[in-house]
Amino acid sequence: MKEIGVIDYCIENEILSNFLQKHYAEVAKMINLQYNQDAEFEIIRQEAREEGIAEGIEQGRDEERIETARKLIQKNMIISDISEITGLSKEDIEHLMK
Repeated sequence: MKEIGVIDYCIENEILSNFLQKHYAEVAKMINLQYNQDAEFEIIRQEAREEGIAEGIEQGRDEERIETARKLIQKNMIISDISEITGLSKEDIEHLMK
């Protein structure tokens, strides 16, 4: 285990050796807990990053559908066709027409 090597190194090099010898198990547990928390936080950050990217892509697609609908409205295309082409609801298209 990583934490045991660090603790042994400190004891051998007389870095807090009395304290570490007395509280060896507790220190090992705390180091392991911190290591696990850091790993967990990194996983959470990565998932949040991926979720943000996915949301950004979806938002871009929505904006593109709206822009396409506006262009089709300018060409006087009927609402049902615009809805079919863009995937927007008829209500959303009517709102864009206002």
